[in-house]
Amino acid sequence: MRVRLGRHCAMGCAFWQREPGTDDWGHHAMKRITVSNLLAALGVAATCAAQAQRSPNDIDLKTAYCIPIVESTANLYKQIILAQAESNPQNQAPDKRQLIEENRQVLEEQISNLNRLKQYLLPRIPYLDPVALAAAQQRGKADYSALQAASKDQAQYDCVAQCITKQRDSGAQIGADVCVKQCVPHNVLVLLERVASCGSSISLPF
Repeated sequence: MRVRLGRHCAMGCAFWQREPGTDDWGHHAMKRITVSNLLAALGVAATCAAQAQRSPNDIDLKTAYCIPIVESTANLYKQIILAQAESNPQNQAPDKRQLIEENRQVLEEQISNLNRLKQYLLPRIPYLDPVALAAAQQRGKADYSALQAASKDQAQYDCVAQCITKQRDSGAQIGADVCVKQCVPHNVLVLLERVASCGSSISLPF
């Protein structure tokens, strides 16, 4: 899977949109993230010992993995949009207006994707093994945190930020992908690919 940039890289590259002095967007977003619906449902499932429970399938596990990532990403975009709007209070800079609008569109996509994932998984949780689902969820949170930490490397930040800027200016998606691969080590690239797989293209049976 190729790492996607710009609007296509919403699930990972948002970390590299931060302005100077605001490099803790991801940290604050993650601290405030609560997947309360999922955790509550897992708690209900754990108490249903008398119910026959089956092992979650690959789609169930993928969904459990992605829910905290998509929720964290949506909250991160809220932070980004707020910071960008505050830096342009009179809404006079055309380039910033366009960037804010693009990020709002991405935020809408993330919220829609999050609702879709929850609508699929939440009704199924009482009938599935809660331990496996919780493990998948924790892996998603861990991957998100690891990618957040990697984005704080200044050299990688500068390099990826340049790639994103070039992609926005030219729309050269393939060139941007190659650019990012040259910016980050293999382990970060793997994280980006895994997190990016939680985009709206995730396959659900509806």
